[in-house]
Parts: sequence; C-alpha cells; structure tokens
Amino acid sequence: MNAQDTSPSPSSPLPRYATQLIQSAQVPAGCVVVRPVLAQDLGLLDAFYRTLTRQTLHQRFHVAMPGLSEARIQEATRQGLAGSADHLVIVATLINDMQEEQVVGHAGWVIDRGGDEGPKATPVADFALVVADAHQGQGIGAALMKVLMQGGQAAGLHWLRAGVLTDNPSMLGLMHKMGCWCAPLPDEDGVVEVLAKVVRERAAPRQRRVRDRWLQAWARLHRGAGEMAP
Repeated sequence: MNAQDTSPSPSSPLPRYATQLIQSAQVPAGCVVVRPVLAQDLGLLDAFYRTLTRQTLHQRFHVAMPGLSEARIQEATRQGLAGSADHLVIVATLINDMQEEQVVGHAGWVIDRGGDEGPKATPVADFALVVADAHQGQGIGAALMKVLMQGGQAAGLHWLRAGVLTDNPSMLGLMHKMGCWCAPLPDEDGVVEVLAKVVRERAAPRQRRVRDRWLQAWARLHRGAGEMAP
C-alpha cells in the first residue's frame, strides 16, 4: 500500500459493533432497520427461519431442506459476532403489531482468501441473503445489499460474489437492478454467478438520525447496552 492509498486492507477489522452500518428503508410494511447481527438476535433468527417456505430455503442454501437447524442458525449468528474482518452478518428488522422487533431478512458475506484470476484476484467476498416470504418484493433485499456493500467498502473489498439459482427470478432481478454482472456458471447447471462491484457511499443525515434513534431504543430495551458484542 502506497502513501496515497488510504483505503483499508481486507484484513482491517470492522468496529466492535459497526454502528455506522445501521440503515433504514421505508417499505409497505413499515420502516425496516438493517443492522449488524447481535447475540440477542438468536431467538429472532430462529423464528425467522421457521417461517421460510421450502422453496425459499432451497433458493438460499441450494439444497432441499424442511427447515434450518438451530445449530446452523447459531453458527451464522456467531460468525457475525466473531470480531473478524473476514465476516459480516446483518439482519433486517421490523416492529410487528405486538411492538416487538421481528427479523424479516438475513444476509452476510465472508472474504475469499483464495488466489483466483480476474476480478476474483482483487479483494472479494462471497455473499448470500434471504428475505421472509411475506416481505419479498418490497425493497428489503436491496436495503440488505446496500449495507453489505457498505460493510465491504469498510473492509477494503472490491467485489461481492454469489451463486444464484436460475429458478430464483426475484433474486436475479434484484441483482440486475443493482447493476451486478451476471453469467451462468459453465460447470454448475442451473447456477448464475453474480459479481457486485463495491462502491463507496456515505450515510445521509437522515440515516444517521435513524441509527441514533435505533441505538437509543435498543439501550432502553436491553439494559446491558454495553454488551452488544462479546
């Protein structure tokens, strides 16, 4: 890295709890808050995955499954709390009719430390996301992608990469809408490789206000506000 290059390297750690990644989006169901995952989200994630249809689970994990095991949910949550720049795990939440926080989307990336050629030779992370069936097509996936990219920029990434099944037109449509490069994988039938260019974005003043309000509300709900990360 030369003296003029001030961007972080892929090994630069994200903050202990990356409050700068807290964003919001207005959707038909209300105001969605997208934020890094917390240890306290385990129960919310468990409830979230139990609502997903088999088709949605298959599109997310590329294998048929009746549901997601508790061990796999715990693994996904622990990755986001590990304090490593190699992982980012985020959730999208809404306040439901019971005035309780509800997870309606889950996403994350993990840095690929391999030595591939082409754009993969630059800092790249493999990403995935899933949105609750009842809330698909409302802009939540796009909100999750924006935060994944923001976190990727903070970690020094150049690309986010995913494999999307051809029978997942909603995800492919979102990727095209966001300007991603998409092409069928020649050695995997029914899978499209997606490459999303990580771009630099600054949080608007409104987003910073939303972030501050969420932190204040979280502190009121959880008296151990200082325990947001292990």
